Amino acid sequence: MSTVNTVLGLVEASDLGFTLSHEHVLLSAAGMSQTYPGFIDHRAVAAEGIVELKAAFDEGVRTIVDVTTFDLGRDIGLLEEVSRGSGVHIIACTGNHLVSPLPRRLYCGPRPSPKRRLECESPRIPGPPTGWEKRRSASWRKREWT
Repeated sequence: MSTVNTVLGLVEASDLGFTLSHEHVLLSAAGMSQTYPGFIDHRAVAAEGIVELKAAFDEGVRTIVDVTTFDLGRDIGLLEEVSRGSGVHIIACTGNHLVSPLPRRLYCGPRPSPKRRLECESPRIPGPPTGWEKRRSASWRKREWT
């Protein structure tokens, strides 16, 4: 039999039941609790999460995949508490959530040099925009999209 890692340990895949595949118990920022203790009321968040997931459990949900990454404030202790209190399995994601403010084709420019093209086509995550990219980024964010 196959098993899946949840915040409370291994669970048989056949026991996962109906699963919601993209959920967030709490969204924050990396280190928020350590930098600003008390900014987030973890007891209130846990209590609300338990109530909401108990209601979901009553509707047939047995598992959620919490896709909150470390840089969006993933808190495994909170997820464990909510899972225990609600009876819903929680699968925590890994990785990070780094999003460039612009699609790759925009921050690379209209006709990048061969060196810049190589940088834009490489799989690495780009650094912060500079020069033309900053101006393009600022005007792009101000644009009204309809």
